[in-house]
Amino acid sequence: MVKPAYALWLAIIAMNLVLSGCSQPAAAPEGVTPTSVHGQLVLPPGPDIAGMQVIGTIRLDGGETIDEWLILNKDGGFAHDFQGELIGLRVATGIEAVIISYGPDDFPMPDRTGQILLGDIDTRDHVVQRTLQLKMDEGLAPSAVRIGMWFGAPAEGVSLGSRQFPVVETGSTMHWLLPHDATDIYFLIEHPQNSGATAESWRSGSQQRFGPYNSTTFPDALTIRSK
Repeated sequence: MVKPAYALWLAIIAMNLVLSGCSQPAAAPEGVTPTSVHGQLVLPPGPDIAGMQVIGTIRLDGGETIDEWLILNKDGGFAHDFQGELIGLRVATGIEAVIISYGPDDFPMPDRTGQILLGDIDTRDHVVQRTLQLKMDEGLAPSAVRIGMWFGAPAEGVSLGSRQFPVVETGSTMHWLLPHDATDIYFLIEHPQNSGATAESWRSGSQQRFGPYNSTTFPDALTIRSK
């Protein structure tokens, strides 16, 4: 037979177990460190829009700041994970005409999972669209090249190995977005060093430079020479 005192002790233990099982989980602490930023560029209508860039400025734990390029999908959306604190973000066309920028006080509060949700970023009033065809020089077989647009002459030794520069087929037509009254526009075209698909295959390939142009002298076509 169970003694009354022992039975009471068992009842108390059982009740504590039930109550602990029904209790709510502790709330997440305030000020969760952001881990990602999400947004959607609203672009002028048209196929194959090129030249838009989104760059985030990150402050690392040691206080150093770095820039990270946020890769856009074909619809202008981005979702980027980062380590550190997001303290700035700029939307630019080419390298680098900034059309929209965010400072540290312009971001919405991160949600409970650490996501900063910027929503739609409307670029349509900030840019004009220009069409550019990549013509092939006589005797040049169709090939893939990389192309970048600069505002100001590209630095010597720059390479187009990053994913931010689109890979396009010679002979294709591209639709670039420019700031209103843009000046000092340059294009840099690079052939791959070899036929590999890796970023390394694009470094040190032969290059061709075009420019400067402005919004009114923007060319209809660029003629790509042989390597």
